[in-house]
Amino acid sequence: MRKKIIAGNWKMNFGVKQATDFINEIKSKIDNGKVDTIFCVPFTDIGAVVKLLEGTNIKVGAQNC
Repeated sequence: MRKKIIAGNWKMNFGVKQATDFINEIKSKIDNGKVDTIFCVPFTDIGAVVKLLEGTNIKVGAQNC
């Protein structure tokens, strides 16, 4: 059976500070290896989010518009 995928984005609703706070709050709750988790973030947040998720099973995608 295939692993389930959960992917989400927040459009432009978070700046870097809000994105950092959100990731720090939620990553320990969802990094369990049972599902593939992907955060699709705006380009303004990619650098910070990638650094925060290093060493986790959570993936980062980019929004294109």
